[in-house]
Amino acid sequence: MTIQHFIDKVCARVLYVLNRRATRLMIQAPASAQIEPQDYFVLRTNEGRNLHIEDGVYLGPHATIYCTEAHVYIRRKVVIGPGLTIIDSDHNFRQVGTHIIDSPNRAEDAVDVTIEEGAWIGANVTLLKGVTVGRGSVVAAGAVMVRSCPPYSIVGGVPARVIGQRFTADEAAEHERLLREGK
Repeated sequence: MTIQHFIDKVCARVLYVLNRRATRLMIQAPASAQIEPQDYFVLRTNEGRNLHIEDGVYLGPHATIYCTEAHVYIRRKVVIGPGLTIIDSDHNFRQVGTHIIDSPNRAEDAVDVTIEEGAWIGANVTLLKGVTVGRGSVVAAGAVMVRSCPPYSIVGGVPARVIGQRFTADEAAEHERLLREGK
């Protein structure tokens, strides 16, 4: 085993332990939210104040969430598969005379990301700034969402687009009624 390999293994283990402990500390999540142990959970946030997770959420492993300037809202009863990526802003790549890595991120470029109640986000989905996943929508595995979708949509692709609806208008109304009644 080389010294570099040993250092890599030690660093990986330290990050694993720190991430498992920090996940609950950094995220303001109710006890009913199920957050899988994160081997590599990347959370870049404003001391946890910008990430909002409601009751009954399942967040799969290997999530990466950047919400340093804008807010990320994950509403009630959302299911999120492994490998989620949420990014609230872009790099400022139009600044003449400056490398992208040296350009300051501007708070005004950040836009909230919201996953509405009852949505299902498949594996390895990316949600970019300003996206709202509509109530009860399904986002197919591997999708990259660059624009919002209406409630009860089925979306997929790169970039993601609406490819179907979960319910007809009558079924959606009945679904909503039954949810209100608690059935």
